[in-house]
Amino acid sequence: MKYSPSDTYIFENNFFRLSESGFWKLTKESEIKASSKIETLYIDSPYFTLIPNELASHIPLDEKKRFISNQEIDLNYLEDKISKYQTMIFWGIDKEILNAIKNKFPTANLKHFCESIIWSSNFDFKLKYFLGEKCIYIASFNNKKLILVNRFNIENSEDSLYFLLSVIKESKFINEPFTIEHSGIEDKTLFSKIKDIFPNVEIQYDQQSNFKNL
Repeated sequence: MKYSPSDTYIFENNFFRLSESGFWKLTKESEIKASSKIETLYIDSPYFTLIPNELASHIPLDEKKRFISNQEIDLNYLEDKISKYQTMIFWGIDKEILNAIKNKFPTANLKHFCESIIWSSNFDFKLKYFLGEKCIYIASFNNKKLILVNRFNIENSEDSLYFLLSVIKESKFINEPFTIEHSGIEDKTLFSKIKDIFPNVEIQYDQQSNFKNL
C-alpha cells in the first residue's frame, strides 16, 4: 500500500490514521479536527467499478450506475482517472455521508479505498488483498497491469478463501508462480488454507496494517 501520514482511511465505518511507516491506528472521528492535515481520504464503499478510459466517455451515466448496482440507490457518484492503468474508477457514496465528510474535511481529496491497494504495480503475477472483519478487497496483477479489483462481503475464513480462489482462477494464476501480498487483519487460518492448496506460494504480510492488533 502507499503510506502517508497526511492520509486518512474510512474502512468498515471506522476512521484510521497512518504513521509514516504505515502503522494503522484506529482514531475517533471526534479526534480528527477539520484543521488536521488530511490530503487524501480513502473511503470504503461496495459501490464501485473500473471503466477503461477509451470507453468511459461513451457510456451514459445511467449505464455506469447499473455497472455498480441493478437497484435504484440514492447515492452521489464520483469518478477519478487512474492514469497508470488508463482507466477510470466510478463509485457511489451515501449522500448524507458525503455531505458530512465534505463539511468536516472540505479540502480533502476523496478517493475510493481500492485505489490505495492498486497504487503499486511493479510486479508480475501478484495477488493483493486487504482483509477486514466483514469484507475483503482483492486485486490481481499481471506484467505490471491491473487485471481486476473487487470487494466481497465475508463472514469467516472460508468465505475469504472462496473469493481468493475465484480471483486466482479468473486471473489464470493456477499454473503461474504468483505471489500474495496481504494487508489488514491477520488470519492464520486463512494463511494455512492457502498454503495447503498452494504450498510454494510466497505470502508477504504487512503486520503494521493489522488494525486489530492495537
